[in-house]
Amino acid sequence: MWIIVLLPIVCVAGFFWYNKVYLPQTHEKSEEKQRAFTDSFISQIRGREDEVRSQYVQTNNSVSPIAKQMNEDAIMGIISCMERRDLKDVARQTLTNVAGKAVGKMVGIGFKQVDNEEFYFLALTSDKLHYLHFSESGNCREHLIFDRNRMEYLETGKVTAVESAAVQGDMFSSTRLSFTYEGTQYKFFYFDKFYGYPSDDDVTDGEKELAELNYLFAEPFLKFAAGVRREE
Repeated sequence: MWIIVLLPIVCVAGFFWYNKVYLPQTHEKSEEKQRAFTDSFISQIRGREDEVRSQYVQTNNSVSPIAKQMNEDAIMGIISCMERRDLKDVARQTLTNVAGKAVGKMVGIGFKQVDNEEFYFLALTSDKLHYLHFSESGNCREHLIFDRNRMEYLETGKVTAVESAAVQGDMFSSTRLSFTYEGTQYKFFYFDKFYGYPSDDDVTDGEKELAELNYLFAEPFLKFAAGVRREE
């Protein structure tokens, strides 16, 4: 009898420990490791960022397929984002899209793994913004191109409760980038990292590569976003 009473208490305690103690500690250790990789990489390429970024665009398995699809000479930044969704899409998929299982695969812990296993990116050049949607197998399913000088009312801001409920925006780990283009309003919800493109090639050191990709591509995009008018 006492086992029946004790079992729910143990389960609740275990759930609390896993979510409030184990996951935060593991995530912090992962972040510290990423910072160490980033600091080492910066010391190696300081002053040659543009040159190294250009090399990655041509040769890196996570970047070159995106660059090929964009057909651009110089890519300034790439960030992972959520699927662009309209209200009509909600009935099709009701679970929150957190950039697919790629997030869980690349980072290891701390992210939901949901039904959507596809890949979404915002990519920046000096005069264009690209939105790219790739299938799990690596085929480009959607590619939108916006001339930056024709994007009106450009702003960033927190994902609101209304947006979260309407299009399943992630209120806690993404930021909204919104603008009007040719009379149509667009909203994209981007993360703070570039999680990589689906590739059949094995990654010898995924955490190290992730740190390098984020320094070369995510940070420039975040710097661009930081200069956009912010709506609180």
